[in-house]
Amino acid sequence: MLSPLGLVYVYGFWVALPLTCLAAFLWGGRTERAMSLFFLLALIATNAVLKPHADPFASIALALVAIDCAVLLALVLAATLSGRGWLIWASAFQIVATVGHLSKLLLPDLSRLAYGPMEGASGWPILLALMTGIWRYRRRRGASVAKDS
Repeated sequence: MLSPLGLVYVYGFWVALPLTCLAAFLWGGRTERAMSLFFLLALIATNAVLKPHADPFASIALALVAIDCAVLLALVLAATLSGRGWLIWASAFQIVATVGHLSKLLLPDLSRLAYGPMEGASGWPILLALMTGIWRYRRRRGASVAKDS
């Protein structure tokens, strides 16, 4: 059972991600919009593979590993192609989740208290990186419009 703070952490993310993705579609650039759509799809896929009332950190779910690896690949590819700084940070945070899965694969007896934070703690920092990317895009775009005037 989650504590009240844990409930806010988990369920607050389910509210914050779609709102941030909406902001990306309204105010972000092509990269922010594309990655926000990818993040939404990853959230939907994650929720589809999680079993209700199961402890997601007691064992490893290979479908979650595949989703996290796909997110990491998309982030690294987008960072390489676009050169946006927020994507480098988001990639680094996603590496933590991916290494968490690797740790659990190599050490099946790894405590859920070690595996859980590695696997689940990257979401909010990645969301913050996306917010930063949206803000910086708007700032750059505003500066270029001001120069043209």
